[in-house]
Amino acid sequence: MIETKILTRKKFSSLVEYKVRLYSLSYIDACLEVCEEEEYPPEDINKVLSTPLLEKIEAEARKNKLVKGSTSAMLPI
Repeated sequence: MIETKILTRKKFSSLVEYKVRLYSLSYIDACLEVCEEEEYPPEDINKVLSTPLLEKIEAEARKNKLVKGSTSAMLPI
């Protein structure tokens, strides 16, 4: 019997959040790990990224100065 894997936004987000919590990975690294494990092409990741997950990735990228953006608007924690 052939089993097809369907990767939904909800499943992808759950897997990424799990890896971030369990292994203390960054969101970007966790996304790539999930893509590798699920044999999902990373170049198609925009199809399974939920809005909250995308916002977390963007915030992480700004924090690590990986993208241009104003960090002065962020409150220190």
